[in-house]
Amino acid sequence: PGSTEWYDLGTGRFVTDRDNPNFGGNLVGASWHGVISKFSDVPDLAYYFLAWQATEPINFWNMAYGWTGVDPGATWHFFPPMGEASVDDFVATGFNPSDAQEYINAYQQNMFGYPTSQTYLRIPGTPEYWEIWDILLSEAITGQISPQEALDRTAKAWEAITDRLGRESQLKIYQEAIGYQK
Repeated sequence: PGSTEWYDLGTGRFVTDRDNPNFGGNLVGASWHGVISKFSDVPDLAYYFLAWQATEPINFWNMAYGWTGVDPGATWHFFPPMGEASVDDFVATGFNPSDAQEYINAYQQNMFGYPTSQTYLRIPGTPEYWEIWDILLSEAITGQISPQEALDRTAKAWEAITDRLGRESQLKIYQEAIGYQK
């Protein structure tokens, strides 16, 4: 959701604004991307299958039926002005018209409606970072540990991962991944 208190990197200080919370979109896991193992005996066939899955009609079908794990993320999933889909496209797959509107509007708001967003982490060690975060967040949510302990333990584990993988290298790769320029 959002926060009424946040750290502003531009000013170097905390901001409190109860009337205008700081919201950010969450793009972690929004969409679907196949990968091909370097150990694959038939990488060309795997690529062909993934390319087929990415075609508009197959991808839309996968997204619309939901159980496939493909979330809205392509222009043909969104309504104008962000995309080219229509409510009728969703109704044809079994959606109720108002459900389709609310479903896609929620994704559009999350992906395009905020000035900042949390994107998918694209650096070495991502599965390790996410696993630690997921475990400790789950422990905090279920009351096994306090939220502060979850944050402290996550920070400590992430620092160790970052040091092991190379702090300067990780920073450089992360900045390149998000398009950061000094």
